[in-house]
Amino acid sequence: TQDVLDRFRKSDLIILDYHLQKGSSDGDKAIQIIQGLVGTEHFNTVVVYTREPDLQKVWLEIAAGLHGEWRDYISLLEEEPDPQKKETLFSLWEKLDISSISVPRSIVESYLVTGKYNKVQEWKLLSEELVGKGIPFEHLTRIADALIHHEVKNGLLRGSAAEVHHPIVGSSTGPVWIQSGHCFVAII
Repeated sequence: TQDVLDRFRKSDLIILDYHLQKGSSDGDKAIQIIQGLVGTEHFNTVVVYTREPDLQKVWLEIAAGLHGEWRDYISLLEEEPDPQKKETLFSLWEKLDISSISVPRSIVESYLVTGKYNKVQEWKLLSEELVGKGIPFEHLTRIADALIHHEVKNGLLRGSAAEVHHPIVGSSTGPVWIQSGHCFVAII
């Protein structure tokens, strides 16, 4: 695999099948190859071909794999400096039935690209749902961050995420593309 990756790093254009493993429905191997290209000095253009009709799903999987630094809720909630608030956050998280909450794709996408999601239309619906489940307004952002990380780690990422955070830009609608580091990825 390292030999193949070394050859890819020297290529200007790479056409990559998203489903590299025969009979597999995931793109883990393709994502690993793209992860290996992001940090190189050579600029690579990758065209990812997929039989998956939902290109936004493929975009989210690749973007989440490139983004890296996905953590569990414990480490996210531990960042709260106020011990009283931290205890409250953990108590709220434990009472929350996270299996009944689905974080909309648009929120995850916005978080991947900008690190923010409060301008996304679906944020209002998710925040209302969380408030309805007993989350006080002052704790919405921390709980939502933990939910996003949980959703990505346990849903989108079947393989490994990048070890280092790579900022990404892109679009999951219209022409579907991602740019991260020295790598431009078009998904068709």
